[in-house]
Amino acid sequence: MRNLDNGQYFGATLKSRNINGIILTEKIHSAGEILPEHCHTNAYFCNVLKGYWIEKFRNKERECKPRKSIYHPPGETHSDTFEQSGHTFNIEFAPERFKQFTDISSTLSSSNEFYYDEINLISMKIFNEFKTADDFSSMAIEGLTLELVANSARKFSNIHNRINPDWLTKVKEILRDRYLDKLSLKEISDEIDIHPVHISRSFRKMAGCTLSEFQRKIRIEKACIDLQKEDVSITNVALKYSFYDQSHFSRLFKNTLGLTPLQYRKYFSKS
Repeated sequence: MRNLDNGQYFGATLKSRNINGIILTEKIHSAGEILPEHCHTNAYFCNVLKGYWIEKFRNKERECKPRKSIYHPPGETHSDTFEQSGHTFNIEFAPERFKQFTDISSTLSSSNEFYYDEINLISMKIFNEFKTADDFSSMAIEGLTLELVANSARKFSNIHNRINPDWLTKVKEILRDRYLDKLSLKEISDEIDIHPVHISRSFRKMAGCTLSEFQRKIRIEKACIDLQKEDVSITNVALKYSFYDQSHFSRLFKNTLGLTPLQYRKYFSKS
């Protein structure tokens, strides 16, 4: 079994930077490519930008698809089979940098995955700084990386120590199924038979955002898919997902992902 060291990956490297032990690598893989069982010396987040593949680890399988961030602890053994070509952005921590996380290292000792949540959103902001590479990007990347690790450790802790109530899952399902509707708190409350004040307070505490923010994230997630299509105008995307206009859409999109819809299209267009 191969053990990959600092910044080493299978596939083709498009760009790489090392910022004081934070190793950032943009990679592509071909459709049909099979990565044999291997491990990495360093902990890293693999952020899926494009493509689809299956990863096997510890007698388990997980889907790797766009907007998913996958955390691999140091030395985790895994293998990958690319059903489609893949495009990834990896955020890796050299040993000297990882040692700075001693207080929370036990929390970061197991693999986990995140789909379109704050972990993925912070990673996207890091990717934008990585692509921008101006005089301020290194400082911004270091700050965002600390935020990424802190949020990840908190989520890991919550996953292991807390069981979310059934009503929270129901609320998320309602928001996902009716993401284009102008839902009121009363409508949601009536549907799940939970007091609206309790929903509002508890949802923010457990989901890490308000109901409206959660619904907006879903709209932006859907919009990201359409933005990869060059023949669909940004204005039409904005209107399709119930934003007031392109300006309103662009402002909220950048606040959420750290880059504009035009930048997103430039990076992730299918063409």
